Amino acid sequence: MFTLIFAIIVGMGIAFFATQNTTYVPVNFFGYPSLEIPLYVVIVGSLFVGLALAAIISTVESLSSSFTIYGKEKTIERMRNKIEQLEIELANTRGEKRVAEERTHQSGVLHNLQHKLHF
Repeated sequence: MFTLIFAIIVGMGIAFFATQNTTYVPVNFFGYPSLEIPLYVVIVGSLFVGLALAAIISTVESLSSSFTIYGKEKTIERMRNKIEQLEIELANTRGEKRVAEERTHQSGVLHNLQHKLHF
């Protein structure tokens, strides 16, 4: 509803502007013969061309940002997978160290028992 009211107000403003600026002005395009068109057409046309260019530039920047974010998300996912892989490797290394410590402890206990049995 707000958009409709806004469009009506803008349309009325353009219509009022057009009725006040009906003078014909010459317009040259890259050396081609001059066109005589109303001043309001030149001004409103320039406004719409500017709006269109702004929309195109905004869309390109938005797409560029989306691709950048997508790339960063992929990098984050790769890093998380690498962290998970390294955590598993660390756990395995710690587990092997514990096994080695347990074996050393067990062999020490066995050695002590054997030593006590010989006496």
